[in-house]
Amino acid sequence: YISKINGKASCYTSLYSFERREERRSWKMDIDSVVMDRAWWDFDMLEDGSLDDVKRDVASLLNKLDGDVRTVFTGRGFHVHQFFDKPVKGTMIAKHIDRYQRVMARGLSTLDGVGFPQKLTRVPDTYNPARGKWSVNIDTEIFVSNPLNYQIPLKPQKRLAHLDPFRGDLPESGFNIRSWISKNPQKEQSVSTGEFS
Repeated sequence: YISKINGKASCYTSLYSFERREERRSWKMDIDSVVMDRAWWDFDMLEDGSLDDVKRDVASLLNKLDGDVRTVFTGRGFHVHQFFDKPVKGTMIAKHIDRYQRVMARGLSTLDGVGFPQKLTRVPDTYNPARGKWSVNIDTEIFVSNPLNYQIPLKPQKRLAHLDPFRGDLPESGFNIRSWISKNPQKEQSVSTGEFS
């Protein structure tokens, strides 16, 4: 797939995997069987902003994250993948992962989106024809130590292939999303009945 369209069109893949297909529409995956193995954030330059603005926001997020975190430069911004220690399954937990992602990125103006079960994401080390740039894996640890001076590779680097969030090394450590959810329960919102006292 990648070798056929790389350079001609953008290459995307599903952010998450699924355990089964829909019974009636076998060409579609059953959303309730989603296997969520990571949190994910998408950062992009604002219309009147700069890449340095994006780098600052990404570094701010990275400094809050635990576990194995992989970062991809997309040609205009960054995708951040934070692996979980154990995957979680089903759409019922997706709202809690969404809440976690938004809490961690609160106040970061260049945030363009977060992960959800049907999310597609750019395949790292493929060409982004809309931007005329390569989407490349970067070294998260080196980047976060000096984000504004980090030299983003112009092309894919074999020495960084092990950091690819899909085809690289298996995560060494992961974030316990279940523990975060239990320690940060969703606040119930009071519902007005419309009655006056």
